[in-house]
Amino acid sequence: MAALSQQSTVDELGMGVLRDLVAGVLFPGHTVLHTRAKHLLFLPRDFIGLKGSTVEALSKAARQAETNRIAALRRHYNPELQGKGIIGYTTGSETKQMPSGSYWGLLRRLGIYKGKGSVWDAHSTLATERSARLQRSMFHAEDEDDQVAPGIDLWDELPEPADEFQGFDLSADEAAWLREKFLLSDKSSANARSLVSWLLDPDRKEWGAEVSRIWDHARASEFPAMTAEAM
Repeated sequence: MAALSQQSTVDELGMGVLRDLVAGVLFPGHTVLHTRAKHLLFLPRDFIGLKGSTVEALSKAARQAETNRIAALRRHYNPELQGKGIIGYTTGSETKQMPSGSYWGLLRRLGIYKGKGSVWDAHSTLATERSARLQRSMFHAEDEDDQVAPGIDLWDELPEPADEFQGFDLSADEAAWLREKFLLSDKSSANARSLVSWLLDPDRKEWGAEVSRIWDHARASEFPAMTAEAM
């Protein structure tokens, strides 16, 4: 145990490998930072309209968009902010890791973001496309602008947001859309599917909201074989 207290030690016991294997079976693509599904809608909605033609400008605009979202969530839940799942609710624009840093991998896994790489790579791809688009437009007359190739499509089509801001609450359409994204991302057979896919199956009518430990689920005996083995 003394080895674990050394700052230079990195998973000397190899527990990280086991953790990742189990997590991949139960909740693939998830981390302990993923506490609010609405971020999977906030981020694309905020990023789709970013202004800028350079990586630096897009990165700055993205950070401002996330800062604005944090502020909106603070206003919505004020004064009871603690425990609401608002990333950066105490530090605001000074937050070191914005929601995009936590949720980007899951956005890619679910196919909500259709590009490759990190957030920075996304900005780079968009900046390159916009630069090329600007150069192409220079060779077209003003009345030919509509003939210029459309911009690249980096995001999946999203459900319409509610008329009024609902914080982290999902509308019925948003919940159904996210469930479909999770189910479509799992290509495994019935016995090898993830636990999250099993739980989100539309044929399953009960949720079991009062279950604090997954192995206490009333239908644990029906879990996929891979899930049962991991547990």
